[in-house]
Amino acid sequence: MKSGKDGEYYFVTIESDEELEKLKELTLKKIRARNGKLSYATRSSK
Repeated sequence: MKSGKDGEYYFVTIESDEELEKLKELTLKKIRARNGKLSYATRSSK
C-alpha cells in the first residue's frame, strides 16, 4: 500500500483486500476515538 499527500488531500493506493480491511479498521478506530462512540446518521421521521 502506498500513500502520500497532495496539497490538502491524502491519497492511498490499495493493492489487496487485506489492505482495504486494515485501512477500514484504522478509520473506524479514529472515528470512535474522536466521537467516543461510533455513530450513524439517522433519518428523522416526519
